[in-house]
Amino acid sequence: MGLVQSLVSCQPPTFKIVMMGMYMVGKTTILYRLKDNKTSSLKDTPYTNPSLGFNVETIKVNKSLHLYIWDVSSLSAITKIRYQIFPGCRGIIYVLESTILEDSEKLTETREDLLSIVKDAELDGQPLLILVNKMDMDKSSNIIDRITTYFNFNEMIKNGRAWSIFPITATTGQGLNEAIHWLDNQLTNSINGTKSNH
Repeated sequence: MGLVQSLVSCQPPTFKIVMMGMYMVGKTTILYRLKDNKTSSLKDTPYTNPSLGFNVETIKVNKSLHLYIWDVSSLSAITKIRYQIFPGCRGIIYVLESTILEDSEKLTETREDLLSIVKDAELDGQPLLILVNKMDMDKSSNIIDRITTYFNFNEMIKNGRAWSIFPITATTGQGLNEAIHWLDNQLTNSINGTKSNH
């Protein structure tokens, strides 16, 4: 029994993460790029089909941390099965497109989605990583500031929840390493009993 307990204690912790966002924003591409451990800029692009429901994968971030990521549709699309997905969640990844400010319909849906997420009791206090994907489609240098201002994240995300926003391009992996490193830090801090915000 002592040997079994010792082996179990050496296993890296695995944190359940829920990744959400509107349809066709690149969530599944992000998931499988992380699974293949290709977070740096590469020429090859994993081929994915748009998710119908959800995908689940265990991602090895490093030797001391694994993520059990649920890639799901928007919150409104999973209302009937949220009781299966949210319990035990330790972090949230929300994916936007860099061109979202040009789409009034998506803007409204995304804002409603994000407000529902930050108010959901099952997700209360969990760190929120916002990924602005497809940065290759928007060359403006201030797109992150503009998105942050439009959604007013500083007011939307309250109650001491740690959050951050990162520009990425899932098809190349650009920016993913920095983003996941931030989430890694938040989860590690939760193990150690410390807390850092945005």
